[in-house]
Amino acid sequence: MKRWKKAWLPTLCLTLALCLVPALAADGQSPTTGSCGDNATWSYDEGTQTLTVSGSGEVRFDSWERFPYWDTTKKLVVEEGITALSNSPMAGTPRFKAMTEVSLPNSLKELGSWVFADCEQLKAITIPDGVTEMGESVFWDCKNLEHVVIPASVTTFTDTRNMYDAGFGQPVFHGCEKLTSAGPLGSGCAIEFGWTDQIPERAFLGCSTLEQITFPEGVTKIGDAAFAYTRLSELTVPDTVISIEKEAFYGCHQLKTLNLPASVVRIGKDAFRDCESLNQISVAEENPIYQAVNNMLVDQKDGILVLSAKNIATAEIPEAVREIGERAFQNCTALNQIMWPKNLERIGSNAFEGCTALTRAEIPSGAWMSEFVFAGCTNLEEIWLPNNQWVVSKQSLGVDTQLKTVRIRDGVEGMDKTFEGYTSLTTVYLPASLTEIERDTFKDCTSLTTVYFAGSENQWKQVKIAAGNPELDQATVICTGTDPVPAPTPGVLELDQSDGGLGKRLSVSITGGHWLTIQVRRENSVSITMIQAAGKGETTVYFSAPVGSTVQVWETGELMQFDGGAPDATVLASGSVRL
Repeated sequence: MKRWKKAWLPTLCLTLALCLVPALAADGQSPTTGSCGDNATWSYDEGTQTLTVSGSGEVRFDSWERFPYWDTTKKLVVEEGITALSNSPMAGTPRFKAMTEVSLPNSLKELGSWVFADCEQLKAITIPDGVTEMGESVFWDCKNLEHVVIPASVTTFTDTRNMYDAGFGQPVFHGCEKLTSAGPLGSGCAIEFGWTDQIPERAFLGCSTLEQITFPEGVTKIGDAAFAYTRLSELTVPDTVISIEKEAFYGCHQLKTLNLPASVVRIGKDAFRDCESLNQISVAEENPIYQAVNNMLVDQKDGILVLSAKNIATAEIPEAVREIGERAFQNCTALNQIMWPKNLERIGSNAFEGCTALTRAEIPSGAWMSEFVFAGCTNLEEIWLPNNQWVVSKQSLGVDTQLKTVRIRDGVEGMDKTFEGYTSLTTVYLPASLTEIERDTFKDCTSLTTVYFAGSENQWKQVKIAAGNPELDQATVICTGTDPVPAPTPGVLELDQSDGGLGKRLSVSITGGHWLTIQVRRENSVSITMIQAAGKGETTVYFSAPVGSTVQVWETGELMQFDGGAPDATVLASGSVRL
């Protein structure tokens, strides 16, 4: 997580940083008493180095910079009657860096923002039962704070910024380097809390050293951003939890393993966003809503793929999936192959953002694309766009400028700045249904050389092409009158064999840009592998199969889909061998 510059911090340590300090006494000695609220006063004992706050109501700041005992105060005592310690001023001020002990009254209801910020010597504190609200950065940079007790009465953790701003706002425990564990009262953890049924929203937000959480028995809900930007590495959700709210584990960069029980029936938006180390997802078989399939989290009730592990190379999306959720595959940097379900209806925004190993995407024809689906896919060179959108816009793609080949299926009627700025684009396949190309659709496509149009020359002349597309004018337009994908040339694949221990090592050549589908049958088992050749020309692919297997290989121009064991893609070439 981002760290805030020190200059931004309100450096004052105590929210009571005492207010209204009277002028120096006539003899030149510092005053030992003063006012710090309408009905609150302070007094200082130089012998014990104790600051005592008395009276009633709110303690607030006023001329706090003239308080003379910042460097010497070691103990703070707030007496009964005080109900609130107001927000600390936002400026570079003296701080209670020597303070080692704090005593708070049962009458206290609110701890304002920054009240104990920069209390570097403070090691332990107990928040009294009755406090309901803690402001932002209450314990900011309390580097030696080892033990905090938070009662169940605390239900609000204020964060004045939108959580998408730099650094997620000002977390309560930011910089508390020794707070590594949290658990219920009596657990002995660094942070002990009294909550039993739910973890409040933002409770541990930004506690960047928190590595372990012990959940209370019977907890049913994990609140918004409750553990966002913590250091949790393994998460086993208790079997009583029903709901994990939005952004609950947002930015948990060290989280590697997620285990969900049967009880969880709700997972909020971005609950596991930016968990870039998440490599293993499991769900109890009895869960009525969620299941783990091929290391992906699927909402089986609504047919939504919610989340994928970050280490998968091939995404075998279940056929039951109708929607790929927002950011489902975000930053899956190993992903290089997607096996799409036939009945996919929608791809959420940023679904494949940052999938830098992805070179080809063949979106099913009926799928609707949201915004920035392939943003940050810097190596994506070829894409097949669906026909479920009347207009294909650049916003839908969201890819960077490495795109070389685009195929748009029949049914699309318009294009709006779709390829603006794609300087690597060389070839475009347009459907006969196209009637309008908006302004700047091909602007700056300086490498564009060939456009295949699936209609006749007369149909092409009728397509409305707005100004701002000079690159299109310079390209060669080929009106095929049919599907612009070149017709396959039948052939035969030769499988070269070599001994490989318990199996056979096989090699086969595949034409660049095509798909190689390998089916291995052995006794009653069948396995299918699909590989796409990289680059142009021919690529040799090596694979192994057990002795006694029957191997069949197909080379196709598109990803094959198997239904009952039969391919429905056009076969360019095929070969088989008995081992």
